[in-house]
Amino acid sequence: MSAPSPTAAASFDARPLIEPVDRRVARAHVQELRRTGRAPAGPGPAAIAIGVGIVEILAGLDTPQRWGLSDIGGPHAIRLRPLFTALTFEKGSAFYAVTWRQKLFAEGEPMPGPVPTERLETVEDGETVVLWPEEVP
Repeated sequence: MSAPSPTAAASFDARPLIEPVDRRVARAHVQELRRTGRAPAGPGPAAIAIGVGIVEILAGLDTPQRWGLSDIGGPHAIRLRPLFTALTFEKGSAFYAVTWRQKLFAEGEPMPGPVPTERLETVEDGETVVLWPEEVP
């Protein structure tokens, strides 16, 4: 008995997303789909197209999205998931969420805390306590 062969990674052809299409050809294709009853209906196709576009931006055609940071890995585990019910779809709404993971290798400098611009007070046991600016005795 031989060991199972590894499965090949799924490939994705992005050319239809980035290459220009003649409008007359696209219009003729849509008319043919409508004529034969195969045209998609409802908001789903547009929502999926937008979601796929976001996925492509995250994955990057040449380089993955790193948000201007040097110590971050590329996005992985990218998922496009539906977030709507049959009822919302019937009413013309289709929501999708794009999620992903990215590993941050260096945290950098911590962000400074908020700096109040006014006097901050609280009441403890019926007495007013000044939180900021701290009063020096």
